[in-house]
Amino acid sequence: MKRIAISLILLLLLVSDSYAKQYTWTQYRTRARAYFDVNMYGRAAEEYTKALELAPDEGQYLYGLYLYRGQAYSFGKLYDKAISDFTIAIQINPYDVAAYAERGNTYASKGWYEQGVFDLDRAINMKPDDGLSYLYRAQAHYNAGQYKKAWGDLKQAKIYGQKISKEMMKDYEKKALGRGTKQADTFELF
Repeated sequence: MKRIAISLILLLLLVSDSYAKQYTWTQYRTRARAYFDVNMYGRAAEEYTKALELAPDEGQYLYGLYLYRGQAYSFGKLYDKAISDFTIAIQINPYDVAAYAERGNTYASKGWYEQGVFDLDRAINMKPDDGLSYLYRAQAHYNAGQYKKAWGDLKQAKIYGQKISKEMMKDYEKKALGRGTKQADTFELF
């Protein structure tokens, strides 16, 4: 009788431990999102890391956690860590646009415009109506001094639902038409 009671207690502990892990990783994920939403990117990344340690070893869960932790790193200007997480997310799911778009934007934020545009081209080829990818690519072209390409992408971003301020539209248009700038559209990525 005593053996049965001990066996049942051990079984209950094992079962409750597996439920606790599943609850705990989702709790960490929820906390991470809350930190992200209030611009506490370092804390968000920490919470995503804890979630990754406990999450089931299944692609659907891991993809999202790496993607979101990559965003936290990127917003926190930890670009190399962000690029690493986006790369892992792409390895888990090479058919989702978000990881390519975010990695491309992060490359461009780091000043690596060619790599950024390459990933953003891929995202746009996968989903031609993804306004966010067009916006990111417009910003990469703009920062690389390719104002005509930036202006074209910004117009596409607006067509596909991105909210673009009038000031930004005017600035991109002005630079694309060569008004108010001495810089020519001479920098070529490819």
